[in-house]
Amino acid sequence: MNYFSYNRELSRLSKKKDEERKELSKKIEKARKEEGPAKAHEVASTECVDLDFILEDIAILKTNYLQQKLNKTIYQMPTKPFSDSENDFWQESRMTGEWYLKEKGYIEVHHLLEKANKEKREKWSFWAFKPITVITALIMVLLGIYQLILARSERLDAADALLNANEALKISDELKALTEFQNAIVKAQVGDRKSFGRLTKWFEDTSYPYNTLAAEAISSIWTKYSRYTREPIFNYYSPIEAYDIDLKEFKTIDDISDKFNSYGTWIRVPLIQYVWNRDDIPKNKKIPFLINVLKHDKHLDVFAAAGIKLNEERKAENKHPLAIDDILKWWEENKDNYK
Repeated sequence: MNYFSYNRELSRLSKKKDEERKELSKKIEKARKEEGPAKAHEVASTECVDLDFILEDIAILKTNYLQQKLNKTIYQMPTKPFSDSENDFWQESRMTGEWYLKEKGYIEVHHLLEKANKEKREKWSFWAFKPITVITALIMVLLGIYQLILARSERLDAADALLNANEALKISDELKALTEFQNAIVKAQVGDRKSFGRLTKWFEDTSYPYNTLAAEAISSIWTKYSRYTREPIFNYYSPIEAYDIDLKEFKTIDDISDKFNSYGTWIRVPLIQYVWNRDDIPKNKKIPFLINVLKHDKHLDVFAAAGIKLNEERKAENKHPLAIDDILKWWEENKDNYK
């Protein structure tokens, strides 16, 4: 199962779930109106079997996909129970007998995947770039020193030898800059906002030696996030209800703000949608919260999620979610309307 087939199947099941849920709601409402609450409760209990099947199919699909991703790392899924009893991580399907992850299991696996990705990036950065830089620079410096020694022994022009040594040091600095640039690309491609900002700065500096490559990297990342104008980023994340979070604690926007930055990216993204869908939180509270996320969050996915919701509010859904200047300008011009 690849990324696209997974999302295609998830989309199909989610659509089927929504249709079944609407149909069940109609049946329950009809029973309530015609025969009262007791009958409505009976209908809800007896007619929900198909919906339960679909919900478990979705849970099993997500579990299998996460297991497939985790199998490519050194980490393993949480241990399943040895008997029919459940544990904190696993739930046995009442319909098929298959096991799927509970909320705590989802969080644990996401932690392991993020840890594996971080280790992969660090390993790649270290082993792919640093030794090349250090060894090459050392060779060039040693060649320069050798030229100095040769100048003394063979009475070569000392000025030329010094020039060679200086050139070696210059090459060392260039390799250091290249390594820095390559590291920034790797980090920006996995959502590091600070690295994306560095690429932008280098692109704007026409004297920067890798200015053209920086432009290509930015264009690639910009294109990646432009697709979220057609397909929201939230479709790529599990809903906030999938995690072991007590949503009842979030009585106000301040309660959410206090804990927001303590969560991982996989929680912060759906949490933005949760905030936006809260009817009891007024927009004059929601929008400043999203503006703050837009300005300060360290991950591009979270940045984009906030941008998508703000673009919805300003009736500009087709605008790029990372176009922060446009959004902030709109907010400055319209914030008095939200008091």
